[in-house]
This record gives sequence, C-alpha cells and structure tokens, in this order.
Amino acid sequence: MELDSCTIQDCKEIGLHWVGYASTLNISNSTFTRNDLPILTNPNFINSIDETSTYSGNVNDYIRLERSDVNQDITFHNIDVPFFSNGFKPKNDASRKITFAPGVTLLMDAGSEILISNSTHQHAAIMAGTADNRITVKGKESVPGYWKGINIQSNSPLNEIGYLDISDAGETIGYPNGAIKLGFNDYLNIHDVNFINCLEYAMSINYYYGYNFHLEYSNLNLVNTPKLFSDWFGAEVIDPYNP
Repeated sequence: MELDSCTIQDCKEIGLHWVGYASTLNISNSTFTRNDLPILTNPNFINSIDETSTYSGNVNDYIRLERSDVNQDITFHNIDVPFFSNGFKPKNDASRKITFAPGVTLLMDAGSEILISNSTHQHAAIMAGTADNRITVKGKESVPGYWKGINIQSNSPLNEIGYLDISDAGETIGYPNGAIKLGFNDYLNIHDVNFINCLEYAMSINYYYGYNFHLEYSNLNLVNTPKLFSDWFGAEVIDPYNP
C-alpha cells in the first residue's frame, strides 16, 4: 500500500497500527498528529518511517516498536520524534545491518537490550552520528540501569558506535553490567561517546577466552557514570589490552 500526502489525526489510541510478516507500506509526505500514539509497529517496518513525513503533536510523541527479531537490513531515520523500543536483535537466517542515521533518538523500555549477535551469520551495528548531529539512546526514564544496554556479539568490521550519547544503561543485578558489552572474538570501533547516568561501567569486555577481540576506542567520556572498563565479571580494567 502507498500512503502519500495523508493526514491521520484525532485517533483515540493508535494512528497507524502496522503489523504482519509480509506487508509492504510506503509512507511519504504524510502527517500523524493529535493521536494518542502516531504509529505502533516493529523494527522490520521502519525503513518507510522517514523524514518525508511528520509524527509530532501526539499525546505520546514517539514511534512505538514492539519486540521482534529483525529479518532485513533496517535504518532508523532522523524523524521529528523519538523511537521507543522494548528491545530487538537480528534474526539469524542471513546477515543483517542495523543502521542509525545521525540525529536519531531512541528511547529504551525498562529491562530491554539491543543485541547484535553473530551466531551463524555476521550481523552489523552502524551507529555513526556526527559532531553536529549526535545519536541518542537512553532509557524512557532517567534512572541508572533502567535498561540493559547495547550488547555487541559480532565480529563484523562494520561495527561502529560514534558520536553517541548513551544514558541510563547497565545491569542492576549480576555481571557484566557495562552500558556497552563486547563479547569474545568480536569487533568494535567506538569513539566520541558520552556515557551518561549509567549504573557502574561504561563498557564490559569478555576476556574469558583470552584477548580474542578487536577494540578501537577514543574519546569516551563519563558523565555521572563511575568507571570506564570492566571485565565480564565486574572487575575494573584500566587498560583493555592489559587487564
């Protein structure tokens, strides 16, 4: 279906409830306003939710994403409201790329997690903002440990987290409890990231099987976050390559 130059407004609950496994909907030049919620869908359908349309002026000004395995390459576009997610991960039937455009804001629900796993296929997270247009991922409530964080368990050389503000993350019970986790034999280029109001550690790294990981890091800043690096069991690490 094509939804072009339409206005959806004054709906009691949801302006557009988009579900299904094989549906295709192209949204362009449309307005979602004065609804309780503009759109409820899952991450597999967000490629069409882009800057050509507007989604603000609702009671709940965010795009609600229900938990689902991601079964295609997806891009979070820099729209005029945040996305709100209760967690997602790639489906392990083919390689998937999950991309965040500069300027995106993503709210995370309590206890949720972004998991980028390898398993059979090599998945990738591309979260590269710019100095003038940072990406923001934070808890829906501003509480340390409100959501679990970003878990990179992938050795894709495309994995990049840059010019990101990550807030309110960390495991409240047990370890590892870094806002960003890097697993064994995995790859991450991380730079220009602000860790804000996170529970204990900015990053946790899995040394359990030795030094089999690739980490490039620079300009990581702590804001109301106590410590930078830990191992998988919660012990502080000063130098990730010499714990």
